[in-house]
Amino acid sequence: RLVVALIDLEEHLLAHLAFEEVSLGPLLSTWDRWPVE
Repeated sequence: RLVVALIDLEEHLLAHLAFEEVSLGPLLSTWDRWPVE
């Protein structure tokens, strides 16, 4: 059961990362430098 839960979590996290990349990628690629606090 633990392995199945981890596989499900992996799929969920990878899907979220793919969404973030598609959503934010075009914006972030326009930055010439990263903001520094």
